[in-house]
Amino acid sequence: FRSLKSNLMIISKGSGKLFFINAIISFLQGVIPFLIILLIKLLVDELSASSLRDSQQQYFFIALLAGTAFVFLLNVLLAELRTYFSEKLSQSVTRHVYSLLQAKHSVLDLSNYENPEKQDSLHRAVQEASFRPVKILNALLTGIKASGSVLFLLVLFASIRWYLVLILVFAVLPDVYVRLKYSRRLYNLKDSQSTKEREMYYYNRILTGFPFAKELKLFGFSDFFQQRFNKTQQRIFEEKIELRKSELRLSVLSQTFAVVLIFASLGFISFLKINGAISIGTVVLFFFAFQRGYSVLNELFRSFTQLIEDNTYLNDFTDFLQLSPKITVQKDTNAEFKLNNEIRIEHLSFSYDTSKRPALQDVNLMIPAGKTVALVGPNGSGKSTLIKLLCGFYHPQNGQILYDGISSENIGGEQIRE
Repeated sequence: FRSLKSNLMIISKGSGKLFFINAIISFLQGVIPFLIILLIKLLVDELSASSLRDSQQQYFFIALLAGTAFVFLLNVLLAELRTYFSEKLSQSVTRHVYSLLQAKHSVLDLSNYENPEKQDSLHRAVQEASFRPVKILNALLTGIKASGSVLFLLVLFASIRWYLVLILVFAVLPDVYVRLKYSRRLYNLKDSQSTKEREMYYYNRILTGFPFAKELKLFGFSDFFQQRFNKTQQRIFEEKIELRKSELRLSVLSQTFAVVLIFASLGFISFLKINGAISIGTVVLFFFAFQRGYSVLNELFRSFTQLIEDNTYLNDFTDFLQLSPKITVQKDTNAEFKLNNEIRIEHLSFSYDTSKRPALQDVNLMIPAGKTVALVGPNGSGKSTLIKLLCGFYHPQNGQILYDGISSENIGGEQIRE
């Protein structure tokens, strides 16, 4: 709940006007179906109350019928408008989110890509950014639509029996509990599967990517990687299915409970009609309203739980946006810098966060300007690591790199790379 507001602000920045238009349309879409039910109730009562031989009654009936037709038409037009403005909102939010994602990647430290745990976080952030922001806004709009329906529903039931609304609420609550419980468990499962998912995507990339096609054919590796892919995919799917089985059992119980309550209420309304307490039009109104009302309340609570679920996943993306670079410049050296003489490396040592073994240890080297230098050594001897340090991707842990006598820690990374 604490993060929901800030997350919504982040993903909807620049799309406020479009969201407002969608919200208005959604609210009206929630109200109009119940307005149609009310108009049908009035038509039925008007037909059953008289034979419509009086001209004034006939005019009223025709006006009522025309009004119902207009509301039907309005409902259809709103659906078309919602499709149009929903697409505009989706495109606006998607462009904004991808610009945030790409901008953050451009300034992120290289260490984030070389740490398996951080790679899992990046994987989840990129994966969720592709669809979760639009999904969370749609859930919010669905909630607004359902809220409009609920407000109208309260007015309708107040005219019949107000306490029947409570029955609807009690019918929906068990399903809400089930969704909230399993959305958290599903998130925890996806969190634990991040490494396996990346592994699965890696195997698929090898099997389907052009850069690997020659090697796969030359060495006959296809079966090997397909077996790896299938084994990893099977494990991920089995864990998800096991969780869904558990959810299904509770969902069946909650839906059974809801059906019993709803049909008990329908029986009660039928009893009121038999005893002459309400009109046939009111019975029609109730039957429509109760059936639709259950769907609406279910939709309202489901949108609420969907918001919570989507926001949990979206936190991975917003946490990613909060990452700050570790590579900092110790002194202000905004003055123009040019490398004219030499790069000197003195007593340089470095170890990666994920390894206890030193990648470089007490390296000394002088690279004069205008010379071509080759770094030669076996795998793991530190050649690539040295280049990363020379490019300013990392700071030395011991020793220093001097560019014309100025330490790399006192020069901005961009200046070094230029």
